[in-house]
Amino acid sequence: MDSWPAEICDGRLTLDDPEAFKAWVSTLSGRVTVTVTPGGRSHAQNRYYQGVVVPLLAEHIGYEQPEMHEVLKHEFLPYGTRSTTDLTVAEFTDYLERICRWAAEKMDCVIPPPRG
Repeated sequence: MDSWPAEICDGRLTLDDPEAFKAWVSTLSGRVTVTVTPGGRSHAQNRYYQGVVVPLLAEHIGYEQPEMHEVLKHEFLPYGTRSTTDLTVAEFTDYLERICRWAAEKMDCVIPPPRG
């Protein structure tokens, strides 16, 4: 992977998976270029998706969580988007809303809204 989701707050960068990043960086040598692209989904959105949406649907339907994530990506990501990490906050909000609406209407599974 060469793209690492992170959040910047008060000038401090916090990686979502710092251990995986460290392991990946340890495989490199020489000069590199670091690029920061603003606008990805928020850490809170990711926590809600991975901690509430995916587990609830996986349990309800009978999938493992990684399988459920792949099904949701296939069904609800905008055409041409490969990963949920590519989505902006607004796009991820829309992604979550479409999943929750589908879960309620088609799967009879009500997903609680994020705490905020």
